[in-house]
Amino acid sequence: MISNIIDWAIARKFHEYCTLEKEFEKTEEETKEILEAIKNNDLEKIKDGIGDTYITLVIGYWLTSDLEDTIKFFKNIPKKYTNDFPKTPSEIFIRTNLIANLEFLSWSLDRKINDMKYDPLVLEFMVNDLELTAAKYNLKLDECVEYAFNQIKDRTGRWISGQWFKDK
Repeated sequence: MISNIIDWAIARKFHEYCTLEKEFEKTEEETKEILEAIKNNDLEKIKDGIGDTYITLVIGYWLTSDLEDTIKFFKNIPKKYTNDFPKTPSEIFIRTNLIANLEFLSWSLDRKINDMKYDPLVLEFMVNDLELTAAKYNLKLDECVEYAFNQIKDRTGRWISGQWFKDK
Protein backbone atom coordinates (compact mmCIF):
# COMPACT_ATOMS: atom_id res chain seq x y z
CA MET A 1 0.00 0.00 0.00
CA ILE A 2 2.91 2.37 0.73
CA SER A 3 4.14 2.23 -2.86
CA ASN A 4 0.56 2.91 -4.05
CA ILE A 5 0.48 6.02 -1.85
CA ILE A 6 3.82 7.22 -3.22
CA ASP A 7 2.77 6.47 -6.82
CA TRP A 8 -0.36 8.54 -6.19
CA ALA A 9 1.74 11.40 -4.78
CA ILE A 10 4.19 11.22 -7.70
CA ALA A 11 1.35 11.35 -10.23
CA ARG A 12 0.12 14.50 -8.51
CA LYS A 13 3.63 16.01 -8.37
CA PHE A 14 3.88 16.30 -4.59
CA HIS A 15 7.67 16.15 -4.89
CA GLU A 16 7.59 19.28 -7.08
CA TYR A 17 4.99 21.43 -5.34
CA CYS A 18 4.66 20.29 -1.73
CA THR A 19 6.93 20.90 1.23
CA LEU A 20 7.20 18.87 4.40
CA GLU A 21 5.83 21.85 6.31
CA LYS A 22 2.69 21.91 4.11
CA GLU A 23 2.28 18.15 4.43
CA PHE A 24 2.57 18.46 8.21
CA GLU A 25 -0.29 20.99 8.09
CA LYS A 26 -2.34 18.35 6.25
CA THR A 27 -1.39 15.78 8.91
CA GLU A 28 -2.56 18.24 11.55
CA GLU A 29 -5.86 18.78 9.71
CA GLU A 30 -6.47 15.04 9.33
CA THR A 31 -5.62 14.36 13.00
CA LYS A 32 -8.13 17.02 14.05
CA GLU A 33 -10.71 15.24 11.90
CA ILE A 34 -10.07 12.03 13.85
CA LEU A 35 -10.54 13.92 17.13
CA GLU A 36 -13.80 15.44 15.89
CA ALA A 37 -15.03 12.05 14.63
CA ILE A 38 -14.24 10.49 18.02
CA LYS A 39 -16.19 13.24 19.77
CA ASN A 40 -19.15 12.58 17.44
CA ASN A 41 -18.71 8.79 17.60
CA ASP A 42 -18.66 8.68 13.77
CA LEU A 43 -16.99 5.36 12.96
CA GLU A 44 -16.74 5.97 9.20
CA LYS A 45 -14.99 9.32 9.72
CA ILE A 46 -12.70 7.78 12.36
CA LYS A 47 -11.72 5.10 9.84
CA ASP A 48 -11.18 7.66 7.06
CA GLY A 49 -9.28 10.04 9.36
CA ILE A 50 -6.91 7.33 10.57
CA GLY A 51 -6.18 6.31 6.97
CA ASP A 52 -5.81 9.90 5.75
CA THR A 53 -3.45 10.77 8.60
CA TYR A 54 -1.29 7.74 7.85
CA ILE A 55 -1.18 8.69 4.16
CA THR A 56 0.03 12.20 5.05
CA LEU A 57 2.75 10.73 7.26
CA VAL A 58 3.95 8.47 4.44
CA ILE A 59 4.01 11.35 1.96
CA GLY A 60 5.75 13.62 4.47
CA TYR A 61 8.47 11.08 5.14
CA TRP A 62 8.89 10.39 1.42
CA LEU A 63 9.30 14.10 0.62
CA THR A 64 12.64 14.06 2.47
CA SER A 65 13.64 10.51 1.61
CA ASP A 66 13.16 8.13 -1.30
CA LEU A 67 10.69 5.42 -2.20
CA GLU A 68 12.80 2.48 -1.03
CA ASP A 69 13.62 4.05 2.34
CA THR A 70 10.00 5.09 2.87
CA ILE A 71 8.69 1.60 2.19
CA LYS A 72 11.33 0.04 4.43
CA PHE A 73 10.72 2.53 7.24
CA PHE A 74 6.91 2.12 7.35
CA LYS A 75 7.02 -1.66 6.97
CA ASN A 76 9.44 -1.96 9.88
CA ILE A 77 7.78 0.30 12.44
CA PRO A 78 7.84 -1.76 15.61
CA LYS A 79 4.57 -2.47 17.36
CA LYS A 80 6.25 -2.55 20.78
CA TYR A 81 4.81 0.73 22.04
CA THR A 82 1.20 -0.38 21.91
CA ASN A 83 2.03 -3.14 24.40
CA ASP A 84 2.62 -0.44 27.01
CA PHE A 85 -0.85 1.03 26.52
CA PRO A 86 -4.03 -0.07 28.29
CA LYS A 87 -5.77 -3.02 26.62
CA THR A 88 -8.96 -0.98 26.29
CA PRO A 89 -7.87 2.67 26.26
CA SER A 90 -10.37 5.40 26.97
CA GLU A 91 -11.28 7.97 24.35
CA ILE A 92 -9.50 10.63 26.39
CA PHE A 93 -6.32 8.53 26.37
CA ILE A 94 -6.55 8.15 22.59
CA ARG A 95 -7.23 11.86 22.01
CA THR A 96 -4.45 12.93 24.36
CA ASN A 97 -1.90 10.66 22.67
CA LEU A 98 -2.85 11.85 19.18
CA ILE A 99 -2.54 15.49 20.24
CA ALA A 100 0.74 14.90 22.08
CA ASN A 101 2.33 13.07 19.15
CA LEU A 102 1.19 15.75 16.71
CA GLU A 103 2.92 18.30 18.96
CA PHE A 104 6.05 16.11 19.09
CA LEU A 105 6.00 15.87 15.29
CA SER A 106 5.84 19.67 15.07
CA TRP A 107 8.64 19.95 17.62
CA SER A 108 10.78 17.51 15.63
CA LEU A 109 10.40 19.72 12.56
CA ASP A 110 11.30 22.87 14.50
CA ARG A 111 14.31 21.15 16.00
CA LYS A 112 15.56 20.10 12.59
CA ILE A 113 14.77 23.35 10.81
CA ASN A 114 17.95 23.23 8.72
CA ASP A 115 17.48 19.53 7.99
CA MET A 116 13.70 19.43 7.58
CA LYS A 117 12.84 15.79 8.31
CA TYR A 118 10.54 13.94 10.64
CA ASP A 119 12.10 12.36 13.68
CA PRO A 120 11.70 8.60 13.05
CA LEU A 121 10.91 7.82 16.70
CA VAL A 122 8.11 10.39 16.73
CA LEU A 123 6.71 8.90 13.52
CA GLU A 124 6.79 5.47 15.14
CA PHE A 125 4.79 6.80 18.10
CA MET A 126 2.30 8.49 15.76
CA VAL A 127 1.75 5.35 13.69
CA ASN A 128 1.40 3.25 16.85
CA ASP A 129 -1.23 5.70 18.11
CA LEU A 130 -3.12 5.42 14.83
CA GLU A 131 -3.00 1.65 15.23
CA LEU A 132 -4.20 1.91 18.83
CA THR A 133 -7.00 4.25 17.79
CA ALA A 134 -8.10 1.82 15.09
CA ALA A 135 -8.08 -1.07 17.57
CA LYS A 136 -10.19 0.95 20.03
CA TYR A 137 -12.92 1.03 17.37
CA ASN A 138 -12.46 -2.60 16.26
CA LEU A 139 -10.63 -1.57 13.11
CA LYS A 140 -7.22 -2.44 11.71
CA LEU A 141 -4.79 0.24 10.58
CA ASP A 142 -4.33 -1.45 7.19
CA GLU A 143 -8.05 -1.43 6.48
CA CYS A 144 -8.27 2.26 7.45
CA VAL A 145 -5.42 3.11 5.09
CA GLU A 146 -6.95 1.09 2.27
CA TYR A 147 -10.34 2.71 2.86
CA ALA A 148 -8.86 6.23 2.79
CA PHE A 149 -6.70 5.45 -0.23
CA ASN A 150 -9.72 4.19 -2.16
CA GLN A 151 -11.40 7.52 -1.43
CA ILE A 152 -8.53 9.53 -2.97
CA LYS A 153 -6.95 7.27 -5.59
CA ASP A 154 -8.92 8.61 -8.55
CA ARG A 155 -9.18 12.14 -7.24
CA THR A 156 -7.99 14.99 -9.41
CA GLY A 157 -7.04 18.45 -8.33
CA ARG A 158 -4.49 21.22 -8.63
CA TRP A 159 -1.72 22.90 -6.71
CA ILE A 160 -2.18 26.38 -5.26
CA SER A 161 0.63 27.90 -3.16
CA GLY A 162 2.09 24.51 -2.29
CA GLN A 163 -1.22 22.95 -1.28
CA TRP A 164 -3.19 20.30 -3.16
CA PHE A 165 -6.85 21.18 -3.69
CA LYS A 166 -9.12 18.42 -4.91
CA ASP A 167 -11.54 19.07 -7.74
CA LYS A 168 -15.16 19.14 -6.71
